[in-house]
Amino acid sequence: MKADESKKSLYWEIGLTALFVVAVLLFFPIWSSFQLDADEGVNLGKAMLLDKGFKLYSETWSDQPPVLTYILAGIIRLFGNTVVIARLAILAFSALIVWLTLRIMQRNASLGAAIIALLLLLYIDPFVRISYAVMIGLPAISLGLFSLFALLQWHKSAKYSWLLLSAVVLALSVMIKLFSGLLAPIFFIGLLVSDFKGREKGESLWQTYLPTLTWSIVFTLLLATIFFLVVGVENVQQLIGPHLDARDMKVFQNISFSAANSFLLLAGLGILFIVQDKKWLFYYPVAWMIVSYILLLNQRPVWYHQVLLFNVPAFLVAAYAANEGFVSLRKAIAGRLKAEWRTPRNYFGLAALVLFFVFLITAPSPRFVEDMQAFSFPPNIAEDFSETRLETLSAIERYAAETVWLLTDRPMYAYRTGILMPPELAVISSKRFLTGNLRESEIIETIKAYRPEQVLLGRFDYEHVFAFLAEDYTLLPYSEEKDLHFVLNEFVE
Repeated sequence: MKADESKKSLYWEIGLTALFVVAVLLFFPIWSSFQLDADEGVNLGKAMLLDKGFKLYSETWSDQPPVLTYILAGIIRLFGNTVVIARLAILAFSALIVWLTLRIMQRNASLGAAIIALLLLLYIDPFVRISYAVMIGLPAISLGLFSLFALLQWHKSAKYSWLLLSAVVLALSVMIKLFSGLLAPIFFIGLLVSDFKGREKGESLWQTYLPTLTWSIVFTLLLATIFFLVVGVENVQQLIGPHLDARDMKVFQNISFSAANSFLLLAGLGILFIVQDKKWLFYYPVAWMIVSYILLLNQRPVWYHQVLLFNVPAFLVAAYAANEGFVSLRKAIAGRLKAEWRTPRNYFGLAALVLFFVFLITAPSPRFVEDMQAFSFPPNIAEDFSETRLETLSAIERYAAETVWLLTDRPMYAYRTGILMPPELAVISSKRFLTGNLRESEIIETIKAYRPEQVLLGRFDYEHVFAFLAEDYTLLPYSEEKDLHFVLNEFVE
């Protein structure tokens, strides 16, 4: 009977996950958008350079760990400079989050809690907005959640395959985005406490703490292997320097994190119910939620897509409380408003239900609605770029045959035209440029060294660079105030 119920659960979980994927493919601009976020161009540009043989860090500047870049480089090797396949890969990571949300809640709470958690995930930004964008945060969180799922499976089955899988996947997650590292001490402490509580008489310390030791060794070895083989100690400054420098920059102070009070209260009630129900395994998402909240609250800048680090575990905890609210309401409707119903738990349950609806009503309208497009089947896969995008692409392609290097702070143009960027300037981001980790003098030196045939700049003010370009480059007349496109003088003489 249990096997049949487990199969049914798996079927509807897969069905809802598939429905999510189909909805994204049919209603969102995964096929047609030029660029969903500036990070898309950065990530794909670095992957293109890696595919062409330029090593990360020693040749190609990067302030992020390497694993996603290698995945994208593999896609480029197999499919060419395609944006859509890369977005489909990210959508697969998003589908994994959807499935795991349902699976974890169904197995550790209830069907109702699973549905509520999914509702929160899909309705509250930014999950749907970035579910198909080639950005690094979501894949890292997806693998972090999968590592948690594997760890929960280990606690239930004691099968070492789950324990090893959890360690391997978390190491990969951290090597996609460093913020996943906050999960390592949480998982370590959870295993340590579990081993301590499960210690039997006569066991040696080695036998008692073997699971914790195994997980820690596998995680650390894989993490260290990737770090020393790909990143290298000498390149640590690239990974952490710009992020640390940005924390104290005045320009970033207003780009911060906050959560609605109603949601925090709802999550707080979730913790209360979890403790009361002795759902010890749920302490993992509770700890993830609390630690990520503290981390993001003290971090600057916090970009919109980084909020998902808090949202994913918080939705699990909040859904636990909201489901309890529906249970209390159902009891009340059933006519049980008698003395036995009037318990603190039921009152707290109704309070959770009120907070749940207050949060949904007062939450900002999801911005993904703006991205939705008219239904068509089969989906319209034609590129739908603005006139400005098309004009810029056309101008770059006009000189593409004679172009070896395109220096740009809009790397999606380089990726879509297949023209390499000087690897030292593969990333011209606000963190790197505004913190002084990249100076105009360095850009000028790179121009001297590579003599790029085309230069397209527009994200920042490059007063000295533009003055230098005036000597050997011609500003194309179509250029607008924001994006300035230069080509070598001999191209237009």
